[in-house]
Amino acid sequence: MKLFKCMLILLLLFFCFASARGAEFYIVETPIIDNVKPGDFAKFNLTIVNNQSFSDTFIAEINPLYIFPFDENIADIRATPKEIYVGAGKTATIGVEVKLGRKVETKKFYSTHRQAFSIKSKRTGEAINHQFTIRALSPDEIISINIKKDLGKVSPGENLMVEFALLNNLNTHISNIELLIDSELFKEKKVIHLFPFQERKESFSFPIKDAKPGEYQLSVRAFVDGELSGKATSKFYVTSQARIVESIEIKQSFFKKELVLKRTNIGNQIAQSEYKMNFSFFEKMFTKSNVEPKVKDNELTYVFVINPGETFILHVKTDFRPILYIIMLAIIATITFYFIITHKVRISKELIKIRKTGDKIEFKILLFIKNNTRSSIKNIQLTEFVPNYVKVVSFETLKPIQTEKGKNLTRMIWNIGELVKGEERIISYKGEIETKFIGRLSLPQATLKYKNIRNKVCHIKSNRVVIPV
Repeated sequence: MKLFKCMLILLLLFFCFASARGAEFYIVETPIIDNVKPGDFAKFNLTIVNNQSFSDTFIAEINPLYIFPFDENIADIRATPKEIYVGAGKTATIGVEVKLGRKVETKKFYSTHRQAFSIKSKRTGEAINHQFTIRALSPDEIISINIKKDLGKVSPGENLMVEFALLNNLNTHISNIELLIDSELFKEKKVIHLFPFQERKESFSFPIKDAKPGEYQLSVRAFVDGELSGKATSKFYVTSQARIVESIEIKQSFFKKELVLKRTNIGNQIAQSEYKMNFSFFEKMFTKSNVEPKVKDNELTYVFVINPGETFILHVKTDFRPILYIIMLAIIATITFYFIITHKVRISKELIKIRKTGDKIEFKILLFIKNNTRSSIKNIQLTEFVPNYVKVVSFETLKPIQTEKGKNLTRMIWNIGELVKGEERIISYKGEIETKFIGRLSLPQATLKYKNIRNKVCHIKSNRVVIPV
């Protein structure tokens, strides 16, 4: 009896040890999305249960030899994160995405290879392989139809253009597809076929006659073997009978632009029309039209009414020529003034302050005489007037031939003789004044007398100079 109890205890210990070894860690799969279309990703959560007595890092390993191109059914496997830390007796979850091949057959199950994916312990090196099973669903719509949600506006007497694209979502050839395009105003059928994954564009033109204005619904449906396999809807608007035909002519010439807009109402209702143009502030100043526009910032809106069967013509003219004429006249005047200024005899006076010593200020006067005419001038006589409170100290160039002292002024006269075309002569002298004056002292103008080419006696004066005291 004692021997039996010992053997039973040993057997229980063996099974407990074996169970503990087999359950060091394991993984639990939770499908998130396992029914997908060909070419889409299935999603799974894998929970790692760490029954070990120590913390560990687990690595998600993906074997590229068991996915595309080696396995055409499984295009890709991704794990996020690829490594995860799990404490002793704890759990952690990673996300796994498995992409089905784009060309797999639908309504079938596909499994990854048993060695394509595994979870490996970084400390012990033990790995557990895991397989994922995915079902390839048939598309919700075998045929996808892509059409604009709004086809826009159409007037009675015009054609409505309907364009859309069809896509075969299956990896099989579909024949005898019946297309049905209809609305309240028209209906049309067409039979087509689509190759595997083929995209095809279709266009239809429907005349709109005697339709009331408003919004209309349009549907496009595809039937395969009498069953609805794809559909799409859109809408369009029928406008009133006031139809406008427009032509625009733009004429451009030298600094002038003219727009001629012609609009004809070929409908049977009065039409209120408008035309918008953008002009800068400068352009608006030179723009005229036969219709008074509404102005908002730089936008001009021309509003007019067109009766049935009538044509309205809008003239908008922008003419920059007046400002051009003004600019040209200004340029001509400037050139003329410059010519007059630069093509005559000129005399100018300049004062240079030398220094201030004690109660005296020393300075130099320069008199510039230049012949800018096209010929020589003769009998040139320069007269300089100096106030008596100014003492002339010395002459640095030509000395005057005559000096006359009056009550308030001293007159100095130089005979220069002749200056040829473009010649310049400088007369200079030094002077000084006492600093008992306060403010600014202005020296009189110098005068120049000469005879021009026509032997006419001319007189000109220089500018004034100021002595800062």
